[in-house]
Amino acid sequence: MPHVGIVPEQIVSKDDNTKGEAWLVDPWQRGHAVAPGAVIGRDADACAVQVLHPSVSSQHARVERSRSGGWRVVDLGSLNGTSVRGRKVHAAELIDDDQLQVGDIVFRFTSRPGSFAAVPASAGRTVRSSAFDLPIRVTLRGSGGELQLTRRAEGGVAEVGGKRVRLAPLEYGLLRVLIERRQGVAEVSEGFVSSRELVATLAFRSRAADNENVRELVRRVREKLGRLGAGDLIESERGSGYRLGWRIIPADD
Repeated sequence: MPHVGIVPEQIVSKDDNTKGEAWLVDPWQRGHAVAPGAVIGRDADACAVQVLHPSVSSQHARVERSRSGGWRVVDLGSLNGTSVRGRKVHAAELIDDDQLQVGDIVFRFTSRPGSFAAVPASAGRTVRSSAFDLPIRVTLRGSGGELQLTRRAEGGVAEVGGKRVRLAPLEYGLLRVLIERRQGVAEVSEGFVSSRELVATLAFRSRAADNENVRELVRRVREKLGRLGAGDLIESERGSGYRLGWRIIPADD
């Protein structure tokens, strides 16, 4: 199978991959369990197999039982289509060792346990570490003073000098990605994250998320942070993407 601009961490399983009725085997021969009705796509909440790639729609395709008791795949109106054995389909039967392609990403379908490598459920992300590797609270320092970014169960809260704004999960996710990228590079100039990476990483609701969705998200977050005097926290550069404009303050500083 081809490795089409994707790394193992961009394919995330929700279910226990040691148990299942069928599996999607990725290009690294890792099996991802699918139960009847399992959805494949970018949306972390809706999908049993999350594929963080821009060619894959939020809810791209569904694997389900066929009337004959076998398996089939149904395309869910995806932008880039679903293919079985190299042919684009709206719905098609699946048999063992069929190639199932969603967008640009190719899987092998199997109902035979043991014909693939195990992969931990919910493993992997496209950025250096997962959201839960970040501290609950991160301090950033810039032109507007010090900003406290606090993770919540759903999204987060940004606070400067006692003034607060709430951030939706996607808004918090944007800041998380920018912070993690900045932590992972030696030079500020290397801290940019492209729109393409953000489309692949963040769980946009649109099945056809693109650069315009990213621009709108950045505009919305900048507007909220602007209420705190932190409108310049996100910097942008044509051709490079977006980066964190404020400095990360270590917890013991």
